[in-house]
Amino acid sequence: MAASWQGIVMIEPEYVSNEINPQFVTIVQAPEIVIKVEIHIEIENFTGKMYFCVPYSVVEPVKEKLCSGIQADKFEVDERWVEGLRQRLSESSVEVVAEAGSVNIPIGDIMNLEVGNVINLGVHTGSDFVVKVEGVPKFRGVPGHRKGNRAVKVTGIL
Repeated sequence: MAASWQGIVMIEPEYVSNEINPQFVTIVQAPEIVIKVEIHIEIENFTGKMYFCVPYSVVEPVKEKLCSGIQADKFEVDERWVEGLRQRLSESSVEVVAEAGSVNIPIGDIMNLEVGNVINLGVHTGSDFVVKVEGVPKFRGVPGHRKGNRAVKVTGIL
């Protein structure tokens, strides 16, 4: 922690104690403002949150330095961290949906649907589908087949 504050103010953090129940933490009087930092931690099979609470009165004397960007000259990118993040992101999965169209239909009509009924989506045959990534429209595409499966060929970026 001392290294991250270097260039702003010299500090010597010291572990004093911890508290599991935040109701029992008393670092300032009730009306004083505090800065709460929440950190999500994942270590092997353990996940949890850690909170730092810093009284505003502690930060107030150095707030000009915090806002001035003086720490920018000491900023170094840890390429190992960047590469690890890039690797984890590239292995992550997202939901991709190709939407042919949509239409609002009265519930009464839905209740009477039978096998063989046709629902008109109000989109011309041959129109591009909207391809959504995690529910967000990102691409346009046309339907097709690939290796025996239905597929969508990307024709544009939204």
